[in-house]
Amino acid sequence: MAIWSFQTHQDSPNILVYRISGKAPFKVDIAFVTGTDIDDDEVQERVNSLTGTSFTSHLHEKENEFDDKFKKIFDPSDKLDYESLEVGKAAIGNLLGAIRYFYGQSKILYPQPSKG
Repeated sequence: MAIWSFQTHQDSPNILVYRISGKAPFKVDIAFVTGTDIDDDEVQERVNSLTGTSFTSHLHEKENEFDDKFKKIFDPSDKLDYESLEVGKAAIGNLLGAIRYFYGQSKILYPQPSKG
C-alpha cells in the first residue's frame, strides 16, 4: 500500500491519496475517521464499528430491512424475475440517495485564464 499526502500548508494536508494493490478477488474496508486526536480507544472503537464483521452484519441487517420495506410498499408481483426486482430496488435506492438539501451559496472556483 502506498500513501501520498499533498499539502497546501505545512501542517494541514489538502488531499490524501491511497493506492491499494491486491490480487482479485479481495476485500478492503476503508474508514474515514475524524477527531483522531482523542483517546486511542475511542478511535479504535469507531474504526471497529465502521469495518469488518460488525459493519458487514449491520449492512446485511439494513439490506434485509430495505428488501422487506420494498416488498411491503410496492407489492411486486410473482411474475417479476429477480433481475427486474433488483433494477427496481436500485432505482429506488438511487432516487432516495440522490435527495439532498442545500443551504446558502455554492462556492465554485473557475479556472483563471493564463497570463502569457
